[in-house]
Amino acid sequence: MFFVACGGAGEFKGTVGGNKLDVHSAMFVELRDSSGADVNTILVLSSRSDVCADVKANRALPGTNQVVFNLSHHDTDNSPLPPDVGTYDTGTNTARRFTVEFEHLDSSCNNTLSSDAAKGNGTVTVRSIVPHAGGHFVGSFTLSFGGDAVTGSFDTSYCDATFSINPDSLQ
Repeated sequence: MFFVACGGAGEFKGTVGGNKLDVHSAMFVELRDSSGADVNTILVLSSRSDVCADVKANRALPGTNQVVFNLSHHDTDNSPLPPDVGTYDTGTNTARRFTVEFEHLDSSCNNTLSSDAAKGNGTVTVRSIVPHAGGHFVGSFTLSFGGDAVTGSFDTSYCDATFSINPDSLQ
């Protein structure tokens, strides 16, 4: 089950593989386990005007530039914890970690960047996360994609939607 937040937007400074991202919308999805506990947070900053509606419709659109983050928080036994404030990094041995991918979709909605060029490293600083009605997800990031360095921020508000979807279709 996913709980979606959308609205607001963000900022993406820099280019990835020569592609610029002018953020027109942002959204986040809380991935929950079968008991309803938060286990991951998917954040999307997009050139589309309403990425929340696109995700709800399970739709990718040609010409879209977007960056997709998958954040997770773990205890000392590596069991998932709800997302919280703090610094997340791309290392696998940290309690707060994430993956990130930049996508430039061609006319067939395929990412034109190679997997090496699309995958990023760096840090995400979460200042606030409240994944329910009236809540927000706020933070900033510093990333590198190969030789490209980018920075940015996000501020998304909750969108009242619950649905099931294959998480791979969000990336």
